[in-house]
Amino acid sequence: MTRSALRNRNIRNAYAYGSGPAGAVAVARIASTRGQAMNASSLVGGGGSNYTRFEARILCKAGPDGISSPKFHFNGFFYNVGQQNQPSNLQVELWIERNGVSTQVTFGGNLLGTIPAGATDYASDAMAGITIPPNAEYYQRVGFLVASGQQLMPGGNRDANIGETFVGSTAAVSQLGGTGALSIPAGGAIQSAAIMAAFVETTRIKTKNTALLLGDSLFSAASYDNVGDGHGNIGYIKPALYAGSGGPYPFADYSRSSSQAYLYATQTGWQAALDYCDVLLCNLGTNDLTQASGGNYTLAAIQANLLTIWAAAKAKGKKVYQALIWPRTTSTDSWATAANQTPLARFTVGGDKETLNTWILARVGTEIDGVIDLLSTVVDAGTPSVWKVTGAANYATADGTHPSATMWTLLQNAATAIVPNIMAAGALALTGNPPSGAIGIPYSFTPTVVNGTGPFTFQRTAGTLPAGLSLNPSTGAVAGTPTTANTYNFTLRVTDSLGAIADLACAVPIANALAVDTFTGSNGTNLTARPADTGQSWTAISGSVLIDGANAAYISANPSMYTLGVTLPSADYSVEAEVTFQSVVTNQAQYLIGRQVDNINNYNFGLRGSDRWALIRYVAGSLTELASVPYTPVAGQTSKLRMAFSGSNIRCYVNDVEVINLNDTSFAASGAVGIRNLSNVSGANTGLHFDNFKVYA
Repeated sequence: MTRSALRNRNIRNAYAYGSGPAGAVAVARIASTRGQAMNASSLVGGGGSNYTRFEARILCKAGPDGISSPKFHFNGFFYNVGQQNQPSNLQVELWIERNGVSTQVTFGGNLLGTIPAGATDYASDAMAGITIPPNAEYYQRVGFLVASGQQLMPGGNRDANIGETFVGSTAAVSQLGGTGALSIPAGGAIQSAAIMAAFVETTRIKTKNTALLLGDSLFSAASYDNVGDGHGNIGYIKPALYAGSGGPYPFADYSRSSSQAYLYATQTGWQAALDYCDVLLCNLGTNDLTQASGGNYTLAAIQANLLTIWAAAKAKGKKVYQALIWPRTTSTDSWATAANQTPLARFTVGGDKETLNTWILARVGTEIDGVIDLLSTVVDAGTPSVWKVTGAANYATADGTHPSATMWTLLQNAATAIVPNIMAAGALALTGNPPSGAIGIPYSFTPTVVNGTGPFTFQRTAGTLPAGLSLNPSTGAVAGTPTTANTYNFTLRVTDSLGAIADLACAVPIANALAVDTFTGSNGTNLTARPADTGQSWTAISGSVLIDGANAAYISANPSMYTLGVTLPSADYSVEAEVTFQSVVTNQAQYLIGRQVDNINNYNFGLRGSDRWALIRYVAGSLTELASVPYTPVAGQTSKLRMAFSGSNIRCYVNDVEVINLNDTSFAASGAVGIRNLSNVSGANTGLHFDNFKVYA
């Protein structure tokens, strides 16, 4: 930590500012609660009004990393269900009030800024030297000057109990340079809602994530903020961001009641704010489902629109969390019982809501990073399409769409518990277990990045890559075709967009490839009728093994045993193959063979029954299971199996992860290698299929 005396004629304070991890760099990020894009939930001015000045005093709170030299961002558009441009340019005046002193913000060196109509991002100058400590409160004193009669679309809410004010008037002189609550000028009046910056930016070393919110009234805009700081009685996500462990987490809220995924997918003003956040929290979809299925509101269209929104965030290296959709029902007894609730047309059991939620869950790990799942709070397990009930009227909802006050509290508490896991920046890490390779066999390994903020870059910082392989600096993939046998030790390093770094030490043995068979050939061809890729021939000891026409082989008779005529220089070697379940056939038993003396004396590693990978030994035809690990076959799943011999040691691997390691002295000679079946056959499109059979030493 470092401490600097920061002095300004208006604000004087000193506080510790985090230095971050070694190699980290400062980055522009949202720094405060209470960021809100303008929306038309409460129109002010217009309708015969001659007000030309609108002024507000709004309570905000710095995030856990504090604020230094802040910039304030505004939009020249507003949300009125969809995105619409302001009718004309807006003149903006802004002061920051803290500890009884107000400091004016400038725009291009001017005391007044001009927000162009339709602008997606209009920023003030940085307030050089101005700092606000972590978690400290301050007020935005913001004003808009408009033409007489111009209607203004504010955003957010305000509460007089905490000194917040929003007034309209024809006053010629600003009162924003003062302190305390705003007065009501002669001829003026208190206005509904409030005006404020869309978000506050600071350049800092990040220790906590910041969020952009896209949603509807369920998410972030249910009613007035009667606590202040942007966290009271306004949906469930803002209170959670405020109260979650490690918070308050800074955010910009681009939500609006009745919002639809369709509109955010096609109107992209919100995307400018992505440059200043780390996480997109999305609660869109429910209002799309209230529309009749058709056009932009079919299930497929809703899914496509969500994918478009998520992809925009992922393209900028942001994490994405999507909320699951809640029930929407009518009731004949004020939602006191489940039986008297009727789901809306697309919210029924097995309907589009449930299908959409299932689809969202299936996107985790690919298009999105996780879900905001509060369904267990909203519904009972046995009645997932209606609101939770206790027998009391309006316990969970009073309208079938919005939670009751009791349910809001429960939802806010539930969200508060999960927010820290979403918003904690977490230490950057690089993980993975690079597999061994063999000369002449294509090789690929891509490490996994944990935490951090993309985009990422990769480099080798120590050691030497295997000859014939190269590193992709954008993906971290190490790939190519090895040319020289050896064990190669090297270190991979990932650097994220904030300058954080993480290393992964790698050791990759490259062996001499003795045999390779990728099982090419036409469907139904017997393995004995064509050579392996490296020229050796297969011998049928018993049964039948056929090519499936899709570069794999399947065992079509029981029992079957085939061996490959490869010359083994010693008894120390590895035999491996990929196995894919075209479908799951109950109690199949199919194996790799190694150190085979004859058909009744050998080692086997593979699938045994429907529940495990097993290493078995046959001695004079008597079977012994030496070791096993649990496994449940899954249709479409591929696993790489390897059995490695070194002296009396036998190691077995699944997907290059060691699962069995033991010593056995039954067979010391090299013997033969191959594949076999002991129970239940496969077909051209069913059961277990073998591919990429390899032997190397």
